[in-house]
Amino acid sequence: MKYLTLVVPCYNSEEYLNHCLDTLIVGGDDVEIIVVNDGSKDRTLEIAKEYQTQYPNIIKIIDKENGGHGSGINCGIKEAKGLFFKVCDSDDWFDQDSYLKLLKTIKYNVDNKINVDIYFTDVMYENKVKNTQFLLNNKHHFPHDRVFSWDEMHNFKTGEYIMMHSLTYSLEVLKKSGVVLPEKTFYVDNIMAYTPLFYAKDLYYLDVPLYRYFIGRKDQSVNADNMAKRYDQQLRVMDIIYNQFTYDDLLTLPKKQRKYLIHILGIYTFLTMFFIYAKYNKERKIAFKKLREDFKTKNRKLYKKVYHFSQVSLIMCLISPLRRFLVVTGYKVVIKITKWG
Repeated sequence: MKYLTLVVPCYNSEEYLNHCLDTLIVGGDDVEIIVVNDGSKDRTLEIAKEYQTQYPNIIKIIDKENGGHGSGINCGIKEAKGLFFKVCDSDDWFDQDSYLKLLKTIKYNVDNKINVDIYFTDVMYENKVKNTQFLLNNKHHFPHDRVFSWDEMHNFKTGEYIMMHSLTYSLEVLKKSGVVLPEKTFYVDNIMAYTPLFYAKDLYYLDVPLYRYFIGRKDQSVNADNMAKRYDQQLRVMDIIYNQFTYDDLLTLPKKQRKYLIHILGIYTFLTMFFIYAKYNKERKIAFKKLREDFKTKNRKLYKKVYHFSQVSLIMCLISPLRRFLVVTGYKVVIKITKWG
């Protein structure tokens, strides 16, 4: 039995892949590691094959044409055999003690027939350029080391939210959600950290810094300049997210689960504003207006909750120059605090 499937989407990852896989194979035969080579033009596939030869019961390779990060995750979901599912980007890695604790907990709960839909763990931002760290910790939001419900969760403050890299999903719940990510599109992590949560009931939090997120490189998708250039891809992601559920759908959920999903829509909307305002022009203004109008037309009740009754409404009521200044400055503050830049 494979308790955990780890999917590693790769594109030209020869510089990082060895380190990533070295931290994942520690899971031994309890895990399967699916390396998805997304049309790399360097030694990525060769490196993956070396690991597959050495660990044939652990490493599986999918070699495909380039389709983007979301395409790699889609392939991983389709091929996964583990009871649980997690993504590890090829330039990132796992903390060993945290990883073994997560596996031990998964095995105990499975063997004792204790249902868990999602495990939450913490993320450490690792800026190897500046040799700094920042821990994104969820310990104030959740009960520790036991199964809990959404109603036991503490509210998230403005600016706080759960990243995809904090989540380990039940494969059953993930497939039930029907999540399919768009191809050749960055920022699909937001969909993975939103859609499956609608279907999760039994939650579990481990206060461990499992995921090590490599930041500070100029070629990263979260680099401010790259975000500004790829605004159209963020709009594509947001169009999917905005129309994933209606407000009536959310009303079927426990109050705190509904409240969190609306909260995260507000966070994503603020981030989308940065994509637009970082290099503001008429084209971006029109594109953002269209996104909002489509959301309002297709999903009016939820639109009102996001744009009229959340932190977004405070920003939208400002005159345009002040709004741009607030959004761009706010994002720069986030970068400074988390040491992304």
